[in-house]
Amino acid sequence: MKTLKFISLGLLLIASMPLLMNSCKDDDNLDNNPSGNNDPVAVSNISLNKTTLTLTTGASETLTATVTPDNATDKTIAWSSNNTNAIVDASGKVTAVTAGTAIITAKAGDKTAICMITISATNNLVFTDNASFDILSPYKGVAVKNVEVSTGVSGGKAPYTYSAAGLPAGLTISSTTGVISGTPTTLSNAGTATITVKDAEQKSKSITINYGAIIEVVKYRVYVGDVQVTSANQSDVLGDGKVTYNNATNTLALNSANISSVYLLDPFQLTYANIYSKDDITINLTGFSSTFLFTSLTCFSIFCEGNITFTGIGNLSVGAETPRSNYGSTAYGIAASGSTGIIFNHCGKITVSTSGRALSANNISETSSSVTITKTCP
Repeated sequence: MKTLKFISLGLLLIASMPLLMNSCKDDDNLDNNPSGNNDPVAVSNISLNKTTLTLTTGASETLTATVTPDNATDKTIAWSSNNTNAIVDASGKVTAVTAGTAIITAKAGDKTAICMITISATNNLVFTDNASFDILSPYKGVAVKNVEVSTGVSGGKAPYTYSAAGLPAGLTISSTTGVISGTPTTLSNAGTATITVKDAEQKSKSITINYGAIIEVVKYRVYVGDVQVTSANQSDVLGDGKVTYNNATNTLALNSANISSVYLLDPFQLTYANIYSKDDITINLTGFSSTFLFTSLTCFSIFCEGNITFTGIGNLSVGAETPRSNYGSTAYGIAASGSTGIIFNHCGKITVSTSGRALSANNISETSSSVTITKTCP
């Protein structure tokens, strides 16, 4: 009988095991869902990895949202922006569009989290080309006028670094100042060079500049002071914008020029001149100009081995002095050895004052040391 009772008790325990296990599972469900039924688990909170964010236009960054509890039935996140300055996609990627502010909202269930977005304009590196950067008339052996390409650079982050590719031989660019300088050393055809600027953040921009054909310098038989007129300097003979020369018409233009330096036209006779021309020349006057020299030897303030013609509507003061007139040295104001001599077609006043002879030409018999030629034009 005892044996039968134990067997019956064992069978009863085995039969009750499923019921006990189901009871434990029900207890677990009650812990996560207190109501004890199959109702949805609501979102209790949502948070973002950043509550403020600063971007520049065009930049983007992805926000990360965390939804609690982990077993919330619907953890779907809806993203939105309150301003078109910034946009956000379904994954939380924020893209800055224009400068300003925006609020990005992440919503899960009835819970929300926000991030304040501040957008600043991008400080882009800009390199603007300019026609003044072109090297128009380079000559072999003549230094070019400095070209400052740095004036075309803005934005980015200083300091800037400059480089060039394709410049003519003899020309270089300063890596720190962006100044192109130098003296062409070889003849070449016209071409282009690429100039690149790079900022401190390694952003770079490039432009293309032009340069003219590099040619030989043509020397003209005209001197102004100690400077020989050439094809390279004829547009500004002395570098002060006051003297120009036109080889096609043999015209030297003086625009309020003051010339006191001299040219040694005869090293054997030690003869000097302020202005000298081997051939016929026209001197066109504008404003008030002057020439003057003082030497112990024979000198000419203006001397031409051909004929001289004065034109224009300006005035000219000519002076020449030498203290050695008793020793065969003479100071001449204006002298021309051509068959025609000196022609005064100007409108204005030319005053000549010397210690020797004011005018010397085939068409002039005047031998005084001073003379004034005044021409009045309608």
